[in-house]
Amino acid sequence: MKNVIYYFSGTGNSLALAKDIAGKLGDTQLIPVNHYTLKMELPQADRVGFVYPVYFFGLPRMMMDFITKLNIARGTYCFAVADMGGTDVISLLQVERILASKGLKLSYGVNRLMPGNYILMYPTTAENKQAELFGDAKKAVVQISEDINNNVLKSTPKHPWVLNAFAEIVYQIGYNKKKTDHNFWSTDDCINCGICAKICPSANITLPKGKPVWNHDCHQCLACIHWCPKAAIQYKKATLTRGRYHHPDVKVEEMFPDGKN
Repeated sequence: MKNVIYYFSGTGNSLALAKDIAGKLGDTQLIPVNHYTLKMELPQADRVGFVYPVYFFGLPRMMMDFITKLNIARGTYCFAVADMGGTDVISLLQVERILASKGLKLSYGVNRLMPGNYILMYPTTAENKQAELFGDAKKAVVQISEDINNNVLKSTPKHPWVLNAFAEIVYQIGYNKKKTDHNFWSTDDCINCGICAKICPSANITLPKGKPVWNHDCHQCLACIHWCPKAAIQYKKATLTRGRYHHPDVKVEEMFPDGKN
């Protein structure tokens, strides 16, 4: 059976999960979701999967837009794996709704706890806890992959309507800013390496004078902050004393949207 997994990843958590799942499924094509993807000729497959982080209790906006536009053949087995640093409430429900609008079902949807890294609001997960989460994820992937290979049907987890309604409000507020990146800046530690511009999935960062400039199409993935080799990128003053994070099994070159090193 041919499989394709579309993933969206800022720190490498979702990419690491997608790679592990693909390795166990066999005959699987991994495709990142970014500003290049819609220019590609996208393949049809027997099974189509989505792996992504949870933002504001829901789907990353870029993944939502992508799934909405994606052409998927009727009868395709669709699955979703949401990795989260905190809580997922509506992301799988959002995938389910989008697929239903295409006459499709979300055949299998699961959540997976991974190291938190939204350092605009809180510090990164402690390293000893990271190791524990990585180990748990490896075990979970074995079961997830086995289920998908067997075309297991797993319904979307249900939450009380009050919690769903609250999550919808948080989600809309979180993504309702016209300039979600106007508080990013870089320190004098910047070495003009250009990684921040290369790694941005929406091509939102330019380097007019060698220093990063954000152009207000930020998707809050924080790839620019976490992959900067000098920790020179900051958000207000909140990140000045907070550590950086990226998945240890992912190389920065794997994160570039155009696949170029």
